[in-house]
Amino acid sequence: MNRIIDRKGFQKAIVGMMALLMVFSVSTLVSAASDTATARIAVQQKISGTESSDEIFTYRLEAEDASSPLPENQETTVDGAGQAAFDITFTQVGVYRYTLSQIPGSAEGWTYDDEVYTADVYVLRDASLENLETHVIYYNSQGEKVDPAWTNTYEAPVQDPGNTESTAASTAAVQTGDTVNIQMWTVLIGAAAVVMIIIGKAEKKARA
Repeated sequence: MNRIIDRKGFQKAIVGMMALLMVFSVSTLVSAASDTATARIAVQQKISGTESSDEIFTYRLEAEDASSPLPENQETTVDGAGQAAFDITFTQVGVYRYTLSQIPGSAEGWTYDDEVYTADVYVLRDASLENLETHVIYYNSQGEKVDPAWTNTYEAPVQDPGNTESTAASTAAVQTGDTVNIQMWTVLIGAAAVVMIIIGKAEKKARA
């Protein structure tokens, strides 16, 4: 009788352990299925030429496939020489392709680098850790593996000496004209005063 009871208790314990294992396995699968991984796509801004005032440069990221995930903002900025990045979250294994380009500005003296880079994001599952991981590889327009970097050139505008002389001559001409006008009015006022004096004396003689 005791043996029968022991067997039944043992069977119940085995069933309970199996149930726990099943629950654990299901929760592990659910956790693995909901794994996410973030890829950071970087941009770097370089500046050559003469120093200039602060300038802000803008970069844009676009997906080659409309179904590919995108960052919250597809544009980012760099203030002067520096770096920025786009962070993209992935939930599925695969290869995702993006393009990186600079939006040219219109500031005087600047020449903007028009290079367009490609970023391939490989999303893989780590079998040992059961999670997703990402790897990013960049290519330039010639298909070479590179780190994306744009070099914008600044050259301070040179003032035209001819325009400076012309401006100075115009200013001198205006000033000379003003002087002539003042002298002319002075002569006229003086002449009028002399005429008034002569008229006054003539009237006195007539009265006398």
